[in-house]
Amino acid sequence: MKYDRIQEIRRLLIRSRKVSTADLCARFSVSLETIRRDLNMLESEGMIRKVYGGAVLTDNSDLPQSMSARDSRSVVCDQEKRRIAAKAIDMIPDNAIIALDSGTTIFRLAQLLSQRRGLTVLTNSMDIAAEVTRHTPHLVYYIGGVIKRTEMITTGFLADDFLNRFSSIDLAIFSADGVSLSNGISDHCVEMGIIKQKILTKSERGICLVDHTKYGTDTFFKVCDLRAFDTFVVDDGLPSVARLEMKTAGVQVVIA
Repeated sequence: MKYDRIQEIRRLLIRSRKVSTADLCARFSVSLETIRRDLNMLESEGMIRKVYGGAVLTDNSDLPQSMSARDSRSVVCDQEKRRIAAKAIDMIPDNAIIALDSGTTIFRLAQLLSQRRGLTVLTNSMDIAAEVTRHTPHLVYYIGGVIKRTEMITTGFLADDFLNRFSSIDLAIFSADGVSLSNGISDHCVEMGIIKQKILTKSERGICLVDHTKYGTDTFFKVCDLRAFDTFVVDDGLPSVARLEMKTAGVQVVIA
């Protein structure tokens, strides 16, 4: 389907830095016009520059020749992620205990937490813990455990034991690698998915922040059903049919 195809085109671009329209047509068995529409979408996001016969990654200092998986994800739909974060910050009350996962959209939210007062923040993301500690007076608890180097997060039984020390969390704010009606919220990383499950069991409320590219995608590990979250904040690139599907499933959708 369309979202899977565009996700794969993104991965090809990140790996090879350029794609050929002819190769993409052959790979996905679709028309030239379909691939052109896909590339137009990626160009509107600022990820690519179209050239004769294909497209290349934009000339940007944030896109070095060798990128980690985490860094490469951070450039995808960044403007949408910023808008989602700006909408979500208003949903966080002062003096709350919040848990943040390691997603790139969540990092954009972490950069806005100076707008809130008296928060207690739990996270297993080294980047988010450092960001909040450096730029806000909030109390930060870093969830200990084994460091997963490719993601700069901690997981494992020590992280689980750490979370057992907390009886209640006011608000869990997560991202997702995949969102679908059939498989709910899914994650590429089993260890991260288990941490999310643990936090959700202790949280009074849950908010999921996802850009439109995640909808209709199922990844390796199912974290929970859609209804485990009270609210989804998505960008306006989410098609109207997808919005209707989520609302029909009983999920509150907020458009950024």
